[in-house]
Amino acid sequence: MLAVGLAVALATALPVTAHDDNDDGHSEEHLVRPSASAGLIAHDVLLADVVSEGSSINESGPISPAGRGVRNDEGSTTDVWVHNGYAYTGTFSSPCGGERGAGVWVWKTKKNGGVSRVGVIPSEVGDRTNDVKVAAMNSGDILVMSNESCGGGDGGFEIYDVDNPRSPNKLASVTIDEINPITSSLFGGIPGLTEVGVHNLFLFTQGSNDYVAAVAETAFDNFMIFDITDPTSPVMVGKWGAEELFDPGVSDDFADFFRVLDAALFLVDGFGASANRFLHDITITADGNRAYLANWDAGLVLLDISDVTNPTLVSVALDPTSEDGEVNSHAVWPSEDGSIVIEGEEDFAPFFSVFTIDTGPAAGPYGAAEGAFTTPIFTLPGQVMTGATTYVGLGCDPISAGSGIALIQRGACRFDLKATNAIAAGYSGMVVFNAPGDDTFFTMGGNSRDIPGLMVGHSTGLVIAGVATTTDLVIGD
Repeated sequence: MLAVGLAVALATALPVTAHDDNDDGHSEEHLVRPSASAGLIAHDVLLADVVSEGSSINESGPISPAGRGVRNDEGSTTDVWVHNGYAYTGTFSSPCGGERGAGVWVWKTKKNGGVSRVGVIPSEVGDRTNDVKVAAMNSGDILVMSNESCGGGDGGFEIYDVDNPRSPNKLASVTIDEINPITSSLFGGIPGLTEVGVHNLFLFTQGSNDYVAAVAETAFDNFMIFDITDPTSPVMVGKWGAEELFDPGVSDDFADFFRVLDAALFLVDGFGASANRFLHDITITADGNRAYLANWDAGLVLLDISDVTNPTLVSVALDPTSEDGEVNSHAVWPSEDGSIVIEGEEDFAPFFSVFTIDTGPAAGPYGAAEGAFTTPIFTLPGQVMTGATTYVGLGCDPISAGSGIALIQRGACRFDLKATNAIAAGYSGMVVFNAPGDDTFFTMGGNSRDIPGLMVGHSTGLVIAGVATTTDLVIGD
């Protein structure tokens, strides 16, 4: 048995891509949007030109709910919007469109604080409704709901008349394709860039005209504006994308392929773990003239949309110098006069794990990733996971009782099953490693488990003829 020393340091971050091993040992790659994790490290922001000056405060007080609408379906509700005494809630990936209960749930809020469900506006088949907005427009009370694929749906968004919320009237369906001439036309078009999803929406008016802004999941031009003055016949009138920060006008230039390619690479080369510069959320001012874009690693972007056909950049607030090197502008809300803007950052993995073999022929640092479903290591005492390691095989069947850190080989079953078995056996942490010759690693996906864990992309030195070493493992920052 070869003795080696192991250590993992937490530094910067990893991609948001996650895997969830299937029962056959293969894995499927998918983008995950984990729910907010408790206990994220507070950031001491020192750049006064990025955030407001003045002392920070931490105030809390008792909050008593006035009413509660119950869905009895864990993890199903996304956004909520309230208009004229009614609340509207979206549906997450399960149930998916076409299944019972999938769609916008309509609730009546009562004067005594009660809440009752009065109906469901169904999601399109194969789509989920991540976002819903309702507003009084020139044409009446209008509801828009986003379509984002959860089962092969067409994406886009739906428009409803909700003058009578108990009897919504569908006015139009909108599908969105990639509009960049190179990505949409070259070699017959790039697969996956037609009928794309919409993640967020915002309704606004300018005088007698009505509009909806959409966050489109295209490669370019993520921010799109549709004229819905006639809500039965929406027309796209304006667009903007973070690629403009790299090269203004690039999305309209078919001739220069390499310039467009460089812009595309810019969009996926941001900061820290979630390194993309795609748009996530939007807020439009009450006068309809300015748009605040939470543009992930492009930062907080302010656009002048007084001319909806030509959105123009006003400013960008960007701070990549926080202790974990992240930006991840996720949501934004300005005060009424615009003097204060609240920006929310979404941080999937606040640290980047560097796995190190200290001794032996394979000594050196190797890539590693914390699980998306495991207990964050930085929430542990001293922000360290430490203990002796014990090789327990694949971990798909019940594991013999032990303690410390379970060293588990990847494959044959789901990661969260491996975690469940490690917990039941008495282990306080787990490390999943690949079979010899496979150096890939990723953020493991699964249902939440109360155990810290990570995956390493290197196996040489860990497994010799199927037998792993037992050694001390220290993980910390």
